[in-house]
Amino acid sequence: MMSWLERLAVVALMVLFMECFASVVHRYVMHGWGWGWHKSHHEEQDGWFEKNDYYAIVFAIVPIVMFVVGLWWEPLWWAALGITVYGGIYAFVHDMLVHQRGGFRWVPKRG
Repeated sequence: MMSWLERLAVVALMVLFMECFASVVHRYVMHGWGWGWHKSHHEEQDGWFEKNDYYAIVFAIVPIVMFVVGLWWEPLWWAALGITVYGGIYAFVHDMLVHQRGGFRWVPKRG
């Protein structure tokens, strides 16, 4: 059984790993062979859903499987939680704050 410090370390390391992984995937997949889905992210949208959202759906499969397998191997469960935490941070910061999706219209007072 893992200690709470080990669990927290796995979650934090996975959040950091995901930032690096997301950067590489964005550059080489989304702006490469995956442009067909990602292009919608650079265009005006009428509705809530855009083709780029397929990436979130597909990428969610990995931590879901990790959560299930992690029931038998604990570190994998905490790694899946780190990926999920990163996804939540990314959705809030990038989609809601940067792209103002979902009717979120916060504008910083400076900058």
